[in-house]
Amino acid sequence: MKRVLIFMLIAVLVTLTGCAKIINTEYKEVDVKITDTYHRAAYVTPIRAGKVTSLITHPAVYRTYIKYEGIEYTLSGSSIYNKYKNKVGQTVKGKLKIDTYDDNTIRYDIIEIYEK
Repeated sequence: MKRVLIFMLIAVLVTLTGCAKIINTEYKEVDVKITDTYHRAAYVTPIRAGKVTSLITHPAVYRTYIKYEGIEYTLSGSSIYNKYKNKVGQTVKGKLKIDTYDDNTIRYDIIEIYEK
């Protein structure tokens, strides 16, 4: 009985707490610096379970690291990686997304980069 009461109390508390909602979104063009790139090729891992061998395929990973105002952001995707892999250390334009929430918190994120 006590466990059921505690479970119901936790369930009520979880449902009463609300998530912050976005009330405003802005976009700005800013200068960002490409700090690093990372690529890991796709690979396959064989897993043996009894008499059966299954193959687990791991996808390729492409990451481009950029820095804006001392904060490092990561963009994923082969097209961005291939375009900027030889431009580490250079400054390019980036699109900064600024989300303002109803509890007055602000979240910044670089969502894309492109040539000047």
